[in-house]
Parts: sequence; structure tokens; C-alpha cells
Amino acid sequence: MFEGFNEHARRVIYFALEEARGLGSKRIDTVHLLLGVLREDASVAARVGAGALETIRNSLEDVAPPKGERIATSGDLPLSEKSRVALLNANTEAEALGRRQIEPPHLVLALLQLEDCTAAKLLRAYGVNYKEYRATLSVKRVTGPAAPELAQSIRSLEDLLHGAAEHLNAYSESYGDRMTRRRPWTRKEALGHLIDWAMAYQQWLIYALTESKLAAPRYPDEAAVAIQGYAEFSWTDTVNLWMSLNRLLVHVLLGVPEDKASVPCRIGIADPIPLTALVARYVERSQDVVGQIVARL
Repeated sequence: MFEGFNEHARRVIYFALEEARGLGSKRIDTVHLLLGVLREDASVAARVGAGALETIRNSLEDVAPPKGERIATSGDLPLSEKSRVALLNANTEAEALGRRQIEPPHLVLALLQLEDCTAAKLLRAYGVNYKEYRATLSVKRVTGPAAPELAQSIRSLEDLLHGAAEHLNAYSESYGDRMTRRRPWTRKEALGHLIDWAMAYQQWLIYALTESKLAAPRYPDEAAVAIQGYAEFSWTDTVNLWMSLNRLLVHVLLGVPEDKASVPCRIGIADPIPLTALVARYVERSQDVVGQIVARL
């Protein structure tokens, strides 16, 4: 049943099992799945609000058997019928959004679709409804670039945008002001650095598509982060600008003709590399820095 679940969705199931055991339940109910989602996915937890996890858990404690009477279990617990349906429907939700794997937000959508479901009632009580929440996950998915060699990079960039949208939009201004672990930047400044990369690549793509070769003096300078004052820029505006620039990049990449995929690109004093390798380098850089931004360290 758990084939197609990504690592985070699998952890949701593990946490749901842990919650059910801790509360002395004989099965995994939808509310246990919801607790698992809130433990694993920071974007969902932020949407329902601080304290929701403990509030829901405490309400379940009130109706659970006294701790001294709970039977300890070490094996798996069966899924309730509604939980089983939710897990099956999560696959439908993922496919409808163009995703190759099931992620925690797809479980949320599946729970919200269930009739007379405790988890759905709780989500709605915290202001999460199906239509509006699904809209936040609907990043346009496109395939079939004119240059097939770019397909993997485009898919990876789309995946990064989709995953980042679920997290970055849920974080507060204060989160953007926190320092990253590996670089002397705040998370906001780190995202600003990626904005600089996106703007540079926009121009490089134009040259690569209109000339026989591309030559640029250097990759975006890290010192520009301070000069442009990203630390004082709004977190929301920073996120929206980065998302918009990358959606445009995807749009342009989809129009790269096959005969342009091998255009030689020289950045600085390094040896020229084909356009496909230059784009792959951009995706790798973006994945690395976004990973630092969303890491809750």
C-alpha cells in the first residue's frame, strides 16, 4: 500500500503508528494520520497554527484509556477503514497535481475529502479547506522540452519549486532572518543569492539562444547579497520573486531547440561546457541552497 510514498509520507505513517500506540488505540485512525502529518510537515503545521499538535493530542488523551490500562504493542496496527481509503486516495491527489510520488500534503487533501472524518473536521476547524489548500499546491507541471537533453533538469527544477512552495510560503518573516548553517547568510539572504543566479541565467539563456556561444565573466558574486540588501527585503516578496523567476526559467527552457542544447558556454576562465551542463549546474546549486534554507537547524 505504501508504494509510491516518498520518504516524508512514509514517516507520516510511522508517526501515526507511534501516536496510535501511545494513545492505546487498537488501530490507526484518521486523526493519528493527521498527527503524523503535523509532526513531519512544517508547512502543514504552520498552516494550522502553533500548538495544534499538542491540542489535538491532549483532546485524544482525554478520551483514551488511562495510561495504566493501555496495552503496550510493539507490532504494526491495522488501519481503520477511513485511514485506508485516505491512503489510497492520496495517490489520486498526487497524480492530479502531476506528482510522481505521494507527499504529506496529498494525505491532507485525501483526509479533507472524507465524509464524517475526525481529521477533516479538525483541519477545517483550523481553517484548512480542500479547495483553498489544493490551490496552494497547484504549481503548473509541464513536460516535453524541445531539447530532450534538458528534460531531467527541467523536471528537477519543477520538483524543487513544488516542494519549496509548500515550505517557504508557510514560514514567517522571523524564519527568513535566521542564519543558515553552512554559509554566513540569513535564509532570506540565501534565497536572495539564488535570485541573483536566476537573473544571471535568464540573460545567459538569451545569449545562448541567439548566439553561437556564451561567454560570461563569472558566476553571480556572493558579495552581491549584501550590496543588494536582501536582509532588509520582505520574506514574502523574496520568496515570490524567486518562485516567479524560476517559473520563467522553466518556461524558457521548454522552448530551447534541440540544436541549441550543446551551445558552448564559458563562465569565467573555466573550460566551455554545453548548455545542458550549465543548466544542470544551476539546478544543483538551487537544490543545495534551498536545502539549507528549509533545514530546521
